[in-house]
Amino acid sequence: MLTIAESFKRFRRQFKLSKTDVARTLNIKLPSYAYETVEKNGKARYPGGEILIKLAKAYNVSTDYLLGLSDNPKPNNSAFEVQEATTESESEEDRFKEIEKRLARLEAKMAS
Repeated sequence: MLTIAESFKRFRRQFKLSKTDVARTLNIKLPSYAYETVEKNGKARYPGGEILIKLAKAYNVSTDYLLGLSDNPKPNNSAFEVQEATTESESEEDRFKEIEKRLARLEAKMAS
């Protein structure tokens, strides 16, 4: 299984993008795009739900695939598809909370 940093590098390189290109796509400054960097203690910086959704859309994959939680780029239960098919009554905040839950599960899985 790829680490989050390796996964993000893989997609960026696959699309032949620089870190600056990705930061522009996300509408953030380059120093804020540190998701490919692993700190000395071995921990990676995890993006929030909004960034994950933007990256998933840019790469046209599910957030689960982007995070390395799935081998299928567009599984039926992916957050990406849920985000695309949301009803007007579901708030963006609810979608981000679901992504945050998935990130917490990923962090717990990586810690064990």
